[in-house]
Amino acid sequence: NINCGGGALSVWAGSTFLDGDIRITDNFSPTGGGLFAGFSSVMELNGVEVSENIAFAGGALMVWMGGNSIVSRKSKFVRNMNPLHSHSGGAIMAVSATIQLLDGTEILENLAEAAGGGIWAEYVDLRAEGRVLIAQNLAAGSVGGGIGIYHGSSLVASSGLQVLNN
Repeated sequence: NINCGGGALSVWAGSTFLDGDIRITDNFSPTGGGLFAGFSSVMELNGVEVSENIAFAGGALMVWMGGNSIVSRKSKFVRNMNPLHSHSGGAIMAVSATIQLLDGTEILENLAEAAGGGIWAEYVDLRAEGRVLIAQNLAAGSVGGGIGIYHGSSLVASSGLQVLNN
């Protein structure tokens, strides 16, 4: 699929709950190759795989402006990418949001040509609780192979977070 915001699914000022054996794969969008959440949206992912999507910003998921809330539980973000050097977030690019990565979330083998191979966060409250794995991601042009935390963002993690080989 090809779309302007969220190659497979775009949520604007609404809410979405994806639960179970759901695969979002092989999509393209300039923002959010697989998923896009913007302007006070709520998105919950439980057991979802978001893989092999391409975007200029946020290969798997773009979270944009306005106090969005994203919850991921037992979901996987695998082999997503953004090929444009000026943008970031191989798997997730987020601006102005709360993101909870809960037990079983995996962010693996994503590529950002700029920063934040796994996650790029600006003005984001990022929380990791339980067994969360962020591994083998690459920020080819800059910093934050696993996680890039910028301008007003914070990361709060409990035991169980593993950030490896990025």
